[in-house]
Amino acid sequence: MKSNVFHTYDYLLKQADLLQDVSIDIPPSTVDRVQVAISEDILFFDLVCNQETSAHMLEKFLAGEIDIRAGTIEAARILVNLVLGEPL
Repeated sequence: MKSNVFHTYDYLLKQADLLQDVSIDIPPSTVDRVQVAISEDILFFDLVCNQETSAHMLEKFLAGEIDIRAGTIEAARILVNLVLGEPL
């Protein structure tokens, strides 16, 4: 069974696919913001899963030194609205 980290990583890839599917219907600036947030999240999970960087990343996360950026929260809201068919 996959760990939650791998499930989350898979979900991020699915989000990227979803964004690609609906990008024709939304403003390019919105697509760009969401793409950046998804890319940052995927990079974070790559670092967490990398044997050389995982301990350091976990330590920083547990110490509260890794913040969720407002842009990431906004991108998540946009994706949820897209899935639910609600206005952006």
